[in-house]
Amino acid sequence: MTSLLKLVPILLVLPLLTAAGCRPVVEDSFRGDHSTTADGADAASRVGVDNEEELRARIDNALTYTYLNRTLNLRDNAAWQILHGVLTYGTKYLVLNDGEPVGAVQWVLDGKPMTGWVARPGTPDVDLKLLGDSTAAGGRQGMVLVMEPGTKTGQGHPDQWLAILSQSELPSDTKMILEGQEYELGDVIRQAMWDVHEGKECSWTLISFTKYLPLDYQWYASDGQLWNIEKIIQMEAEQDINNSACGGSHRLIGMTMALQRYRTSLDDPQAEVTGGWLAAEKKINDAVRTARQFQNPDGSFSTNYFSRPARSSELSLQINTTGHTLEFLALTLTKEQLGEAWVEKAALRLCDLFDQTRNLPLECGTLYHAAHGLIEYREKRWGPWTFPDAAESKQDI
Repeated sequence: MTSLLKLVPILLVLPLLTAAGCRPVVEDSFRGDHSTTADGADAASRVGVDNEEELRARIDNALTYTYLNRTLNLRDNAAWQILHGVLTYGTKYLVLNDGEPVGAVQWVLDGKPMTGWVARPGTPDVDLKLLGDSTAAGGRQGMVLVMEPGTKTGQGHPDQWLAILSQSELPSDTKMILEGQEYELGDVIRQAMWDVHEGKECSWTLISFTKYLPLDYQWYASDGQLWNIEKIIQMEAEQDINNSACGGSHRLIGMTMALQRYRTSLDDPQAEVTGGWLAAEKKINDAVRTARQFQNPDGSFSTNYFSRPARSSELSLQINTTGHTLEFLALTLTKEQLGEAWVEKAALRLCDLFDQTRNLPLECGTLYHAAHGLIEYREKRWGPWTFPDAAESKQDI
């Protein structure tokens, strides 16, 4: 693997196969049983916070409980569920294999079976004709992570798995095994570059490329067109947010990560931007304004995301929409903005919802995007969340 695709540091930081959902553990020697009574959860939901230390403690409690108790296993759960857990907890996310904990990321990198994780060899001798690069990218075979949209077991969107792995901070030369052959994560990245085309849903693609590619990269994809990150962000900004997946939150997150990376590359990060960067900035700023405008009195965000005000008594829907919206805001807003009362109120409401649903099965997409929103919020305001050790798993939280 050439040095072209080394990980670029940046200043950013379900329905189940059964009806069970991402359920709390009942009997599990691996992560213990920290069940809470419904009365206790309701009482917790009525407790407000008087200072930011208390809010941080509430967030840490929600993250710790979810990590220790919402345990998945390779027999009953699939990649669509498990990879959402990886989004929140990265390479430290564990699943059960015949009752024994294993790292979910390392499991698939080693080529071991996981329902819904489907890969195949990609384009032979991928040559991206990278402009200005004398060490063109030929000589390696790409790897395709296959989509199975609508299954809620496999990959639902282009480059979704790649985006999740990129947010786990894996370098591009990370080894991956497919059918006994050794590949690298960079082979998946190159294949994704080769497969870009007009009209492709690139929300997750943009997240991945922002993590791995220099901002000035240009390449010819399989459609014969010349591509770069700005062209992709322009294409994403032209899409209708309100007709996009999860209210457009994923599209907004991809644009946010790319725009923030671009701004850190400028001599003056506050300088006016143009082209695709400006189009994305306008879309992002509009979404922040509407999120605040449509926020409900209890702190939750609209159950219609950024399209219009709405609220629901369904707790899982509140977690889904408030969680996805906070996830976007936590990545978009500054540390100081995250301390504003309206954002704190949303984070607190999400903690309340986590408390109220401790004994209930939740769809994994709902649960883990909300948890990812909390962890991004927590880490931007106060620094890294500390993973619980084995001793803590024996304690009530």
